[in-house]
Amino acid sequence: MKFEDLNLHDATINSVSYLWEGKTLTVQGEYFSVEKGEPIGFALSFHGVTCVSLPHQEEWGASASINGTKFSAPTTYSIEIQSGDVITIEAAGYKFSGKIT
Repeated sequence: MKFEDLNLHDATINSVSYLWEGKTLTVQGEYFSVEKGEPIGFALSFHGVTCVSLPHQEEWGASASINGTKFSAPTTYSIEIQSGDVITIEAAGYKFSGKIT
């Protein structure tokens, strides 16, 4: 699945962690499954990370929810938060763990 096709709108980010030596960044969160009637966890891991921008200015107000995702070739991944902040990761690739419905 393409990064920009991940259906993460309204998913909540719980944590972001970066392992310097391993050049890996992991975004952990959850989304509410209407089908199951409960929150479902996910992890979005990036490898070969060379740059990270993690602003937290909340121009649109406080939020931990994702508005959308975008990939800009060749290596830039963006996660727009409903606060107006955009997390930008330059990485060799990503892996999604979890199930998005």
